Amino acid sequence: MMVAHDMPIVVATPRNSYTIAAGVTVQMVHMLASQDGEHHITLQLHEKSQCFYRLIITGNQKISLTITLLLKGAHASAECIGLYNLNGAAQVLVTTQQIHEVQNTSSSFSFHGIMYDQAQLNYSGLIHIDAQAQQSTALQSNKTLLFSDHARVHSVPSLQVLANKVHCAHGSAVGRLDKEMVQFLCGRGLSLHAAQELLMYGFFAQSFPDITDRDSLALIDTVLKPRALEPL
Repeated sequence: MMVAHDMPIVVATPRNSYTIAAGVTVQMVHMLASQDGEHHITLQLHEKSQCFYRLIITGNQKISLTITLLLKGAHASAECIGLYNLNGAAQVLVTTQQIHEVQNTSSSFSFHGIMYDQAQLNYSGLIHIDAQAQQSTALQSNKTLLFSDHARVHSVPSLQVLANKVHCAHGSAVGRLDKEMVQFLCGRGLSLHAAQELLMYGFFAQSFPDITDRDSLALIDTVLKPRALEPL
């Protein structure tokens, strides 16, 4: 549905723990559109297992979400992508934990979105590499576009690395659309709204560089379609 792979698709529910057996590849889709409250997802990955986790949060809601990745087997990998489009008085708290317990494991979590009105997001992301988890890779990214002076983002990435032969990277960024890019596109014949919309889709496309199937692109278009914006 979200990734062009021949694999089982699991729709995540608000409070669940999943164990992915050795050698198994699973795709998970988690959509939060009108589900206030607490949500907990734990994924345990064993030897040579793979998980492709997709998260979409939209609307005006008050939620707390915790996602924990436990990489327990060598050569296990998890690729997590979260997108959000928040408005109104939304209050969203997201905590992610990438826990590498053994060597030769990999994880990535990209969390990108746009925010309007008085929406608030608090994101806390932890990468933890145990001492025995040598030759592991862990990546984390949080990027937000703001379309209101009243929207707020608090992003806190953190690292706990106990091994010395690993590759880890994390970062966060908050900003607005580039006015010069908007003006450039308008100068090439696009309307203001079309120019803003094109740049926003480009922003989201950074999180889905390998997705080409029509069903996936249609879902992204429907769920994350930006609303009309005021002039910059």
